[in-house]
Amino acid sequence: MTIWTDFGFIGSPYDTEPIPPTDQGDSLLVGRDREINEIVSRLESSTRHPTVEGPFGAGKTSLISVACYRLERAFKEGNARVNPLIPLRGEPIELNPEITIEDFQRKLFYRVAEAFKIYGDGLEATGRRVPRQKDIERWLMDPVFHTRSGGFSTPIVGISAGKGRTPSSSIAYSEFGFPRAMKDALESCFPSRAHGGFIAVVDNLELMRTSLKVRALLDVMRDNVLAQKGVRWILCGAQGVIRSAAATPRLMDRLAQPVDVEPISDDLMSEVIGRRIDAYKLRADPVTPVGPNGFWYLYDVVNRNLRTALGFADEFSFYLHRGYGSSTRKSDDLGLLEAWLSDSADGYHRAAEEWLGERDWRVFDILTHHGGTCRPCDDYQDFDYASAESLRAPIKSLREANLLTYEPDELNKRRKVASITATGWLVAYARAGYAPTLAS
Repeated sequence: MTIWTDFGFIGSPYDTEPIPPTDQGDSLLVGRDREINEIVSRLESSTRHPTVEGPFGAGKTSLISVACYRLERAFKEGNARVNPLIPLRGEPIELNPEITIEDFQRKLFYRVAEAFKIYGDGLEATGRRVPRQKDIERWLMDPVFHTRSGGFSTPIVGISAGKGRTPSSSIAYSEFGFPRAMKDALESCFPSRAHGGFIAVVDNLELMRTSLKVRALLDVMRDNVLAQKGVRWILCGAQGVIRSAAATPRLMDRLAQPVDVEPISDDLMSEVIGRRIDAYKLRADPVTPVGPNGFWYLYDVVNRNLRTALGFADEFSFYLHRGYGSSTRKSDDLGLLEAWLSDSADGYHRAAEEWLGERDWRVFDILTHHGGTCRPCDDYQDFDYASAESLRAPIKSLREANLLTYEPDELNKRRKVASITATGWLVAYARAGYAPTLAS
């Protein structure tokens, strides 16, 4: 038995994982219809691939998940026969600085083969040409393929004559066999953009570390991966990375301007947590460790970061269960949540004091009252410094104390942006006398 069954839930209503592509996931998403409609509209009506940007923890992955789920549901229900858009199964694809275009294509085409296996009958019912199911299954199950002396053969497409068996991971097969078969299959099934395609998602582009690396890889992808018929892409990344990476003439005709994802508005927070409580409850009257009022308070303290607020609500639930079991009276006590949050903030504050001096704290306090973000090269006078150079030392100290991030500005690589972390906002809460510190 888990603590959640004690409280009357099937699992944590404060789960920080992205919302799943299911009916329940669709019901949990609040306040994102505008963004979803724009993504879907671009997929249906434009030859350029939609992109999504937003701050960490704003829910970008969740809204893409739900958008794809709605398109898949429309196809299954027979409402998207002319230009079906079907999401590939599995987690979003992530790029990294070490990946090659060949490795990326292999991952993509393997998922495409799985999608043809799953949706082939439905696509064939619309009059489309699809690979034979038994051939796809044979490739997915068998690590070898048949070669012939005058060329090669795959389970889907065969060329030339003479027999042999070669591992499917061989260079010849990687370069000419399976990828070519998948390209032919995609172009036969989806001969133009107007015929729809499979949806592939590339998430967390910020993992490429700088937009220059993102741009370099996207530039390589432009004429093959991003131009592949039958595959519609959604590219997603942190604030600024798409605009910076796609700001070239070569990429602008492939990638649309980003759909901006802002933090969910304050007036929807009660609905956000209310839907989660309803979705996860085992009984009619569960004990809710953090209800709508308490959750809004957490959301305010951590500067409107939904993922961080959910994480703190989850931690408080363990504290409540450890100290008070499944007491309804204690779960309704907002004062207990505030006391726990204050103790947690004090712990982080004391740890930071081991690293920081008066000069560092002064910079930190000013930054919290400026909304938590600054560009030291441009904003040093706001901190009463004579130059950006003199501001670097306290910024470095605050970064080492894990109160700030200090990363290249995706819109201008010659500048860096200092931003308060989730830990930093909790410390700011302690320094403000246990009150939210977000500037009005």
